[in-house]
Amino acid sequence: MAKKLLEEAASEINQPSVSIERTYRDADDDHILNCALVSESDYLVTGDDDLLTLRKYGKTKIIKPRQFESLFIDD
Repeated sequence: MAKKLLEEAASEINQPSVSIERTYRDADDDHILNCALVSESDYLVTGDDDLLTLRKYGKTKIIKPRQFESLFIDD
């Protein structure tokens, strides 16, 4: 179920990279933030604490998988 949910919510976009400011905690995560920025992603779903502490990068909200899953639960 989780795979199908992710496939429905995701799309692939190929764009040239752009320069971004270095992150505060882990410079190795810069390429992930770059992808989110260039693709104009609404969400970055991760379990990485270094990224989660940012909470938001540009217009991209950085959330845990459970938070993302809850966006699709009908009450």
